[in-house]
Amino acid sequence: MSETGGSISIRESLPCDEPGLFELWRETFGDEDEYINEFFRRFFRPDRTVAALSEETVVSAMYLLPAGTLYCVIGSLPCCFFYALSFLP
Repeated sequence: MSETGGSISIRESLPCDEPGLFELWRETFGDEDEYINEFFRRFFRPDRTVAALSEETVVSAMYLLPAGTLYCVIGSLPCCFFYALSFLP
């Protein structure tokens, strides 16, 4: 719940979220556009990105990057790690 009483929705990101995700990254981490563009070019996939939105504004994000396979007694499971968790101040 935001201070204004609005709600936050958390969902798999959509391609239309990319500009908001880019701005969130820049504001949160202070990276140069060139670095952010390279991350989005090489690693960004909407289906591996979780976004939190307040109304239509991206306020938080988390990127899931492949990290290999876990082999265990019940079989094998694809694994990922969380990268660049970000939140608007």
